[in-house]
Amino acid sequence: QEKQAKVPEIVAVYADLAARAPTPEVFHLECNFSEKRGGRKFAVDALERGVAAFPENARMMRRLAGLYVDSGKHERAVELLKQAMALEPMMPDTYGLLGEVYLGMGRTRWADAKDALMEARRLDPQNTLHMARLGALMVETAGGDAAVLDEAQKLLEEAVIADKKNYAAHLFLGRLLVDRGGDLERADWLLRNAAKLSERSVAPSVERARIAARKQLWPEVESQLERAQKMDPNDYNPYFARGEMFELRGLIFNAVPEFQKALERTQEGSAGRLRVDAAIDRCTQLIASGAAQEMAKLVD
Repeated sequence: QEKQAKVPEIVAVYADLAARAPTPEVFHLECNFSEKRGGRKFAVDALERGVAAFPENARMMRRLAGLYVDSGKHERAVELLKQAMALEPMMPDTYGLLGEVYLGMGRTRWADAKDALMEARRLDPQNTLHMARLGALMVETAGGDAAVLDEAQKLLEEAVIADKKNYAAHLFLGRLLVDRGGDLERADWLLRNAAKLSERSVAPSVERARIAARKQLWPEVESQLERAQKMDPNDYNPYFARGEMFELRGLIFNAVPEFQKALERTQEGSAGRLRVDAAIDRCTQLIASGAAQEMAKLVD
């Protein structure tokens, strides 16, 4: 019956059940259904009602905070996680998610992100999700610092070995290997696994395109990036990777418009913005020095 009924009708049934016989699990079930069939709006509504009905349920607060992050509502997520922290001050999952939220809020909150993730690791040092989140923070914010990247690589390697289903660990270790000119075959294996672990994510396709670019497999680059752009036209990463492809080919004047498109899809102060800014600066210097023109002649 659930498969045949329309989504709003089923959501209404769950909402009625939650009103007549509320338990935390009822709201979680409604959220589960809504995420699969009804969309994020219905899922958020279910958990907001659940938190209102059970204001001391920290687990539900964490789940709602995660949905807020997916909707770009970082401040609301932080507020909710701090409430959860007050209820369960020794719960590492709250600190771990808070660190992830702070990372997404830009460089002014990166110190807060590190503090939160370090606390999550202190409370649960063997948890691979916290390892991966801290490793991702290091990769995103290192700014080329080799010592920090070495530490990130070690942490992500540990997480991948300990947890074969850790999406973030596979993704960021793969990306780090690409960035550092490491073992591209291993990077590709990691990213293939990441794609299996999160089929709706754009990032693995983008990073595999970056690998193809380093192998000069240009048609494969375009194939991967076209797939990624269809999945999420607003993600900056496919445009960044295409700009990087042109840069690797010596086509600096082609790279700049792609980097500009990537820039338009990033937020001020974000790790993505800093990454794109650095690429544009490289290209600008090449153009100003005349090197870009000479590189274009060699391609021709």
